Amino acid sequence: MAHLLESVTGQSLSSAARIDASIEAERQTAGVPCGMMDQTVVESAHPEHALLLDCADKTVTSVPFRQAEVDATRYPLRRLSFAGAECVRPAPGRV
Repeated sequence: MAHLLESVTGQSLSSAARIDASIEAERQTAGVPCGMMDQTVVESAHPEHALLLDCADKTVTSVPFRQAEVDATRYPLRRLSFAGAECVRPAPGRV
């Protein structure tokens, strides 16, 4: 959607503006109460990197990540250790 806006208007949008336009289009046009993760990944992802996304202040940090380095036998155990953990901070508008 954002790239369409750029083509139609002949103006370049910042990365943040493209993300915001895409979120707004999905919410308003498609009626999907989406978050920002998918749109941010499409706009900001780099090969062999994960994104550290802070939805509260919309900061994105690219972190080197290679799938081959993931220890598949320990990951499920680490994930289980967080099951039921409380959120460090609530998302804006949530208690």
